[in-house]
Amino acid sequence: MGSVLVSGSAGFIGGYLVRELLERGYDVTGIDNLSKYGRVAKSYDDHPSYKFVIGDARDVGLLTDLLISCDHFVAGAAMIAGSLTSTPTPTTSWRLTNGSWRLPATRQSRPTGLGLSRR
Repeated sequence: MGSVLVSGSAGFIGGYLVRELLERGYDVTGIDNLSKYGRVAKSYDDHPSYKFVIGDARDVGLLTDLLISCDHFVAGAAMIAGSLTSTPTPTTSWRLTNGSWRLPATRQSRPTGLGLSRR
């Protein structure tokens, strides 16, 4: 099926998304800085196709390293209730070109459809 990086994976919506992606056969890497809820056990924590990274999505080096091995990226990290969380922000290392976020001098990344829909 492919591999997906999900930022904000420990959050409410991210948790549901990760579970759905795993059920559909994707390899999933989740990244979250745990600033909103802290570490909360998830039913899929020990799933063989799931890897969790504690980190901040604003860390361009970390995100770049994780994206190199992923086919898709879901930017779900956010600032919640005024608290600073792992919000991805454009920096000099990210470029928005023709509607797609690009990583220069590394793997080119652009949004792609995962075919998710309600059953």
